Amino acid sequence: MSKSQINAQIFTYVLTAVLIVFILIFSFRVFGSFRQKQRDATVLDLEEKLKAMVDLGTGEYGTIKKVELRVPMDTTRVCFFDLSKRTEIPQMFKAAYPEVYESLKDDAVPKNVFLLSGNSVTDALYAGNICLPDVYRCIETTDHYLRFLIEGQQGCVNIIKPLSSIELHNYKNMEKYDGNPIFMIADQTPDNILQYIPVAMWNDRKGGITLYPYYVYYEQGGNQPTDQFMKPIVQIHDHTVWKLRFLGGKPQNFAGGQVSYDEPPLFTRTYEEETLDFDNYIQYWQTSSLVDVVIIEKSNTDAAVIGALFGSYLIAPVIFMDSTTEVETYKDYIDNKRVYVVDKLASERAIMYIKEHSKEMVTYDSPYLRMNEELNPYRKIMSTMIPSNP
Repeated sequence: MSKSQINAQIFTYVLTAVLIVFILIFSFRVFGSFRQKQRDATVLDLEEKLKAMVDLGTGEYGTIKKVELRVPMDTTRVCFFDLSKRTEIPQMFKAAYPEVYESLKDDAVPKNVFLLSGNSVTDALYAGNICLPDVYRCIETTDHYLRFLIEGQQGCVNIIKPLSSIELHNYKNMEKYDGNPIFMIADQTPDNILQYIPVAMWNDRKGGITLYPYYVYYEQGGNQPTDQFMKPIVQIHDHTVWKLRFLGGKPQNFAGGQVSYDEPPLFTRTYEEETLDFDNYIQYWQTSSLVDVVIIEKSNTDAAVIGALFGSYLIAPVIFMDSTTEVETYKDYIDNKRVYVVDKLASERAIMYIKEHSKEMVTYDSPYLRMNEELNPYRKIMSTMIPSNP
């Protein structure tokens, strides 16, 4: 083969390679342009549908409808804002999402819906008059869809975060459950009893529940024999070795240590004891990953039971507060946490502290939690979850 033929072949190879590279670059650009146009169309469609739903829901007071809308593939969460409360945005949120905060300050071009990819804003929209019980409401997207409930109000709409969209962040400290403990609490006020529900039972992340025995005992005074007190427990839970966890203190007339199984004694059970009060309540969770907390107004008896069940659903500790509560004493449960408030708290000071120091404050009405279809599995076993006398 001559030198000229070799050069011609090299030239052909180089030209072919250049053409292939050119075609690939052109194809990527065309594909990228197509994807961008597709994304723009998704965002435009989302904004139009949000506006239509807000317009339709405005004035339909109390009407709740399910909404499911497609979002761009890079959207991980969507945040809705009540523009009438923009001056109340917590400092923590301002620091985490400075782009959102700067946009909210712009009165000339109002935006109240923000699409986020991680912590970065990809799109800002206006969906009409949104009114929220809190400053903002963020909802995670799954499978490239945004799912929420819209509640009609007078002149605006409320955005409700469906339970199915709540990510479960909390984990239990399973070292505290070694030996299959039995939890017992004295017959006290309902808030004291219900506060410990999420300690003994919680969402197993598989549609079921992790459940440990939980009983209320009733102090009768006098010198009640230990055997008589413990016999019902032993008959139900025939453990070879088992542990008792007394919630909020032991019975006054409880000696402890061992109990005869029958009369006359056929054999004896020995057991270990531990007292659990609010000082070590948080130790039953992995505190390094504790994100979600439930807070309920102490005088709100209507919300007490469903709020405790909600805490179990979220694998979250439950706190009861009233107007005299020193909210700073619960800073470990509030600061940089996502705080779910059931109904409303009586203390304005507590509300302001939560808004300023929590990662996010989310309010749910107890009637919604009570009737929500996603809580049905919990409602079916409510007789198990609510403490009963053995």
